[in-house]
Amino acid sequence: MTSELNRTVSENTVNGLELALASTAVATAKAQNFHWNVTGMAFAPLHALFEEIYAEHFEAQDTFAERIRMLGRTVDGRQSEHLKKSIIAETDGAKKFEKMLLELALDQERLSALLLQLASVAEEEGDPVTNGLAVDRAHIHDTFAWKLRAHMADALIYHGDEAVLRKTITEITRLLKPGGIYQGTMLSKRRFDYGVGNEISRNT
Repeated sequence: MTSELNRTVSENTVNGLELALASTAVATAKAQNFHWNVTGMAFAPLHALFEEIYAEHFEAQDTFAERIRMLGRTVDGRQSEHLKKSIIAETDGAKKFEKMLLELALDQERLSALLLQLASVAEEEGDPVTNGLAVDRAHIHDTFAWKLRAHMADALIYHGDEAVLRKTITEITRLLKPGGIYQGTMLSKRRFDYGVGNEISRNT
């Protein structure tokens, strides 16, 4: 039976919802994988942020699935099918936290772009509900991308000897646009624990 609701909806809109569901499902598993495996100095805040992402995305899967059902199509919940369709790649958890941050930030940006495409299709097809859903989801992904990149801004310079620091500062200078500003934090020689232990390199 075809309802009045799904009769006028384009296949493109439903296909877009299925792609969003599949991609969100893979992104959920990826964030949870990183939540389990993250280590390093930023463990506590990243462990919590990755959990926030996968918990939110898990609920989003249900939202997409229910909308697909409202439009008259059966939902395929197999992870194997999600992996075939998804624009997000599956990965293992054996990564440094900096790499995890970058991958998840890029994933959030890809998801936002995907949802904005879906919003445009839904608007053209006269489906304001799916359009609104997609726009709201894009905003959520933009917010997560912002949070992830904010952590990356504090994780770009690593502890190293003088040669490593000079090389890093040279690279920052190369990448800055004319008039650009770099804001960073360096450990001070006035720290209470400066000079404790064995010296590896001067002024570091």
